[in-house]
Amino acid sequence: MNRQIKVTVSNEYGLHARPAAMIVRALGDFESEVLLKTDSEEANCRNILDLMSLAAACGQELDIHANGPDSEDAINKLKDLFESKFGE
Repeated sequence: MNRQIKVTVSNEYGLHARPAAMIVRALGDFESEVLLKTDSEEANCRNILDLMSLAAACGQELDIHANGPDSEDAINKLKDLFESKFGE
C-alpha cells in the first residue's frame, strides 16, 4: 500500500544527526520503503546520510512517502517522532 503525509520539522535544530538516527532506528522493524521529500530532494529514511543531506530546518514542511505492507504504521511512527520534536 502506498501512503503519503506532510509533516513539519518543529525541533529547534532541524533534521540533524540525532533525529536522523532516530528515524533510521524507528524504521528498523518495518518492511516498507520510506522516503522523506522536500520540494527538490528526497532521502531514503533508512540512510542517515541521505536524511542529513536534506538539511531540513525548523519550520520546513516535508512529505513522508511509504510503500509496502506496513506503510501506514511506518508513517504513523515517523509522524509521532516529528510531533514529539524528537524529544528535544
